[in-house]
Amino acid sequence: GTPTYNETWWYMTLAILLVFLTPVLIRFYEKFRICAVAVIALLPALGLPQSGLTTYLFTAMLGIWAAKSGCFGILREKLSSGGRKAGFLLLNILVLVFLCYLRMQIGLVYWADALIAFSLAAELFVLMDLLPMRFPVLSFIGNCSMNIFLIHTLIFEYYFPAFIYSPKNWILITLLLLAVSAAVSFVIKLLQDAVLKKLLRRREA
Repeated sequence: GTPTYNETWWYMTLAILLVFLTPVLIRFYEKFRICAVAVIALLPALGLPQSGLTTYLFTAMLGIWAAKSGCFGILREKLSSGGRKAGFLLLNILVLVFLCYLRMQIGLVYWADALIAFSLAAELFVLMDLLPMRFPVLSFIGNCSMNIFLIHTLIFEYYFPAFIYSPKNWILITLLLLAVSAAVSFVIKLLQDAVLKKLLRRREA
């Protein structure tokens, strides 16, 4: 009588496959550079069937290109002044809104998801460069993000929906879900670290 299916966990198949596929994509990029990015971008036009894995091939390749090309570092050099950075942030927000509109109204998920992720990463990169302070809470959420993603559906949909939706306000609901998911994730991470340390001690012994 307990829930046996978590609709969010479709991602695990993709995550496992990406572990094996990413080195292949990296090698493909290193050999063909920007042409490799273009080929991956054009795969749907070449008849590639859409699935959980293929939908995010372009997203993965854009991430590889960003890491290998250092494009965000180049962006930082180009936007040397505060005025240029502010202008970029405003323009990029418009780009993000347009891309979200395309995704919701037209589809184009293969391209839209990749470009949204890339645009959002650029936005945060420049924004954090402008701010005079750092936010350890965001770092904590980033470190726990995988666990948060994997357990949040269990919390808000299966086991504690009445509690999560009790604030009756979507902003408060989102913050409450994030806080509870992060707390549970923190405990899971402590357990993971403890088990890992124990295994390493056994291996050394």
